[in-house]
Amino acid sequence: MAQKRNIVVERGIAHPLGSTPDANGVNFSVFSENATGVELCLFDKHNDIHPFMTVKLDPNINRTFHFWHVYVRGIGAGTHYAYRIDGIYAPDQGHLFNRNKVVIDPYARGNTDELYDRGEACNDRDNIISSMRSVVIDENKYDWEGDKPLNTPMKDSVIYEMHVRGFTKDDSSGVKHSGTFRGVIEKIPYLKKLGVTAVELLPVFEFDTKQVLKTMPDGTKLTNYWGYSTVGFFAPVGRYCCKPQEGDHLNEFRDMVKALHKAGIEVILDVVFNHTDEGNHQGPVLCFKAIDNAIYYHLVDGDKKYYMDYTGCGNTVNCNHPIVEKFITDCLEFWVNVMHVDGFRFDEGSVLSRGEDGRPLAHAPVIWNLELMDTFANTKLIAEAWDAAGVYQIGSFPGYRWAEWNGRYRDDIRNFVKGNGGLASAVASRVAGSSDIYQHSRHTPMNSINFITCHDGFTMMDLVSYNVKHNMANGEDNRDGNDDNASWNHGVEGMTDDVGINEFRKREIKNFISILMLSQGVPMILGGDEFGRTQQGNNNTYCQDNKLNWFDWQLTEKNNDLLHFFTGMINLRRSVSSLRRNRFYDGQSFNSRGMRDIEWHGCKLLAPGWNDPECRVMAFTIASFVEHEPDIHVMLNMNMQDLDFEIPQIDCFEWLRFADTSLPSPQDIGDIRKASYVVEKSYNVKAHTSVILVSKAR
Repeated sequence: MAQKRNIVVERGIAHPLGSTPDANGVNFSVFSENATGVELCLFDKHNDIHPFMTVKLDPNINRTFHFWHVYVRGIGAGTHYAYRIDGIYAPDQGHLFNRNKVVIDPYARGNTDELYDRGEACNDRDNIISSMRSVVIDENKYDWEGDKPLNTPMKDSVIYEMHVRGFTKDDSSGVKHSGTFRGVIEKIPYLKKLGVTAVELLPVFEFDTKQVLKTMPDGTKLTNYWGYSTVGFFAPVGRYCCKPQEGDHLNEFRDMVKALHKAGIEVILDVVFNHTDEGNHQGPVLCFKAIDNAIYYHLVDGDKKYYMDYTGCGNTVNCNHPIVEKFITDCLEFWVNVMHVDGFRFDEGSVLSRGEDGRPLAHAPVIWNLELMDTFANTKLIAEAWDAAGVYQIGSFPGYRWAEWNGRYRDDIRNFVKGNGGLASAVASRVAGSSDIYQHSRHTPMNSINFITCHDGFTMMDLVSYNVKHNMANGEDNRDGNDDNASWNHGVEGMTDDVGINEFRKREIKNFISILMLSQGVPMILGGDEFGRTQQGNNNTYCQDNKLNWFDWQLTEKNNDLLHFFTGMINLRRSVSSLRRNRFYDGQSFNSRGMRDIEWHGCKLLAPGWNDPECRVMAFTIASFVEHEPDIHVMLNMNMQDLDFEIPQIDCFEWLRFADTSLPSPQDIGDIRKASYVVEKSYNVKAHTSVILVSKAR
């Protein structure tokens, strides 16, 4: 067979890792320190049960230190392949080598799962007929048409968190290629009009989309919808592609990136390096367990059959082992250099700070390498600065320029808008960029990713519509998901036809987006919040690949008033540079009109209720330092009664009302060039209302 194909097997080289095609053949390289033997299985097609050729690597020829490599002349891109790795099987020592298991290449640019049976990957039997296959892909054959990174400054960013499939899967999206990267392209005009500068995509690294997590009594199958269990780190999810079997998924992803860049929108990926889909000691053998389990994972001292579960997901990647660190940096370099990605958000990012002994390190090699490498100099790095085992690093995550999801921002603003008292000081800190969290470590407001909602929790509509979570659809008797949501249903649990309650809820949503867009730091909104998307009170929709998660685009018409308000607030932020500072307010900087960079008030000027446990109001004046840009005065009343707020007087300037969340649409928000004049020295702010004034020269 090999002779007919004119295939020649040669020594090969150790680097680069993975499969690398050239004009004459393909070089394969895989790392394993403890393996005693490696076999390369080659397949013509992704669904061929048996290989057309198996290459047994000679450790005396095809091994350089611990890199096993071979060059196969006469094959090329499109060849499918997998490995068998042999060695000692001693689970108590952390070694799971088993030649029976056929596994994918950790550096593969693509994998196929048509034959894959997860159950067969969980036993000791030979699974050649039911394993995944990797595929050789030439990553260099793509025309970027001059595409370059946008390098939008963090201070100018407005991030939109979204799920690729859920964004357009519903028929209401009206796109041709629903649920795919191409579907995203079709919706770019919508994103551009909204005004966001970046999309943050829930995991697009390949994960097991076929695994059934649970079958409900009515027959509904629950699957891994979010994608936070990675199988292939260098491969986009085939399910999000139109032609994955043709190995076109790299190009379909790149088409999306290129189109978004043309629209001025960056691409940030939510990445999961804290754990893998191989799970605990009962989980499947897909890749790392077979290749060198004791190196890639944190194992339990004394009985290395078991995994340290710092993540709550069954295993924990040993991120700061030199080989694993190289794997992570190689992966991210690929996504930046080859796929033109602009940034990354690291799920349970604190795991990356854990050393090989599991303890957090101040100078964790993988984190600092990403911080300092030239490749990532202009790449946005965002951490979820905690893990499931108690490490909480908000304000103290290693590195200088890493931004962090600011959970304290979310909690304080939710509680304030809900109407809880005594939060004036905390809210002022959040609005001012959380200097109490970041300034002591010489960070800036740019280290704070401000958000009210994200994929993990209530949508904004549900935040104002439910007092408690309603997760029965997840099949866990409502035990899953966070119980502490700082939510308020405004009188009725769930959806209602009550006009007054619905108007109240929309007003609260407008309060949330107003505060978010007025705050120093980097705002992130959850996709769909801008038109009132609901998950029916489910705050943990990880397993719901259905209309519970899919965007209902009809809501853009039904709740057009919300969409209009979101768009207006985003436009205000992007138009006024004083809302996008690189540095914290100091209260000592004065503009040409003698105004401090910020002044804090209550209902009375210069009288904030810092120490009042019943205070539910906040007002502040932000000075402009740029000619032709307005000063901004904000009044927030989260009491249940209307209150009069004093307005500061500025010589030769007048105030115009830009927004009042108590007014009906479209009067609730205007244009800074066409706003209504406010001639009184005070303003009656309705209950649970935000009012924004902008200055204009007389």
